[in-house]
Formats: sequence, C-alpha cells, structure tokens
Amino acid sequence: MTEYGLIIALIAVVLITTLTGLNKALDKTFDKVTKQLESAVKK
Repeated sequence: MTEYGLIIALIAVVLITTLTGLNKALDKTFDKVTKQLESAVKK
C-alpha cells in the first residue's frame, strides 16, 4: 500500500514541475504577443 502512495506522490511532483515550466513558457509567449500588439496599435 505504501508503494502506491509513493507512486502518487512522484506523479504529483512531476505534474507540478511540468505545469510550472509550462506556466513560465506561456508567460513569455503572452508577454511577447502583448508587446507586439502594443507596438502595432501605436503605429
């Protein structure tokens, strides 16, 4: 039974790490798009 708990904990850590990385990548992408849109509006 303990093994299942360890597996679930490991899966949770992997998911949290992956989602955190995706969040950072999405932030960079949205920042880039926002800057491009702002520069297009100023023209």
